[in-house]
Amino acid sequence: MSEPAPPRRPPDLRSLAADLEEVSRATARLCTGLSDDQLTWRTNLESWSIAHCFEHLRIADTLYAWRVRPVIERARARGKRRGAEEPIAKSWIGRRMIAAMRPGSAYRARAPKVFRPEDKPPPKSWRHFLAGQATTAGLLRDAEGLPLNRLHVGSPITKLLRLRLGESLVLLVVHQQRHLLQAERVREDPHFPTW
Repeated sequence: MSEPAPPRRPPDLRSLAADLEEVSRATARLCTGLSDDQLTWRTNLESWSIAHCFEHLRIADTLYAWRVRPVIERARARGKRRGAEEPIAKSWIGRRMIAAMRPGSAYRARAPKVFRPEDKPPPKSWRHFLAGQATTAGLLRDAEGLPLNRLHVGSPITKLLRLRLGESLVLLVVHQQRHLLQAERVREDPHFPTW
């Protein structure tokens, strides 16, 4: 008797995993070889440096992983599979949040306090961010075969906000893409130090 075929990975998770890998590659390309002064340079005291961007991502990804991991583990333990083949559907609030976080979105807001990096983040924050990418990739892998639209994840910002597991994973990756673009813009600034 042959084993049942593993559940097919929804295309959404496959594309998210590819996007995550590209963020990691682009981060390494952007930051490798930069000095501490370059990594912590910013245009003014209100703007973020490259180090700020990646420290913010490290913090946000860690806090979301703490929320997402137990949801995945409980669903696996209970054998939840019904609805596993459905593509990721987005709720009204999920669509709004993802659209706001997309790279190039005109949405601007101060990061919630819980996600804010310290005023002088470690210059090598990008390395810490990349080390955490294995955790995010693991969440995507472990979510395979689960009903991404039927499981919900609480927000680290407020207990009032709960997103579907699938849209939470989309938000994680889109958020990374947004701040990678922000870090790239810092490096492209005409006043960026070249020493």
